[in-house]
Amino acid sequence: MLKYARSYRSEVYHLRVISYKAEERGESDQTLEGIQHQSYEEYEKATQKVWIIENILKDRIGYYPVKVTDNFLQLYLHRIKQSQKKRMVLKK
Repeated sequence: MLKYARSYRSEVYHLRVISYKAEERGESDQTLEGIQHQSYEEYEKATQKVWIIENILKDRIGYYPVKVTDNFLQLYLHRIKQSQKKRMVLKK
């Protein structure tokens, strides 16, 4: 989820950059202003979702990964499997 949320936020950000570049070229009209306003709101929502996911991860695993790669996911799954093998038994 974090990987998807970050990539979506990045896409929305690039749309914002494109709209600002179009405005700098003098291509401003009502449609462009509407796109800029909508892209700003969408970027805010995407950023909030990324932060929510990062905070959940931070609470659960103690940190949030800078980059979510296949290697990171495989290592994390390996650690989960290793911890399930260990039996926790209290002796009297």
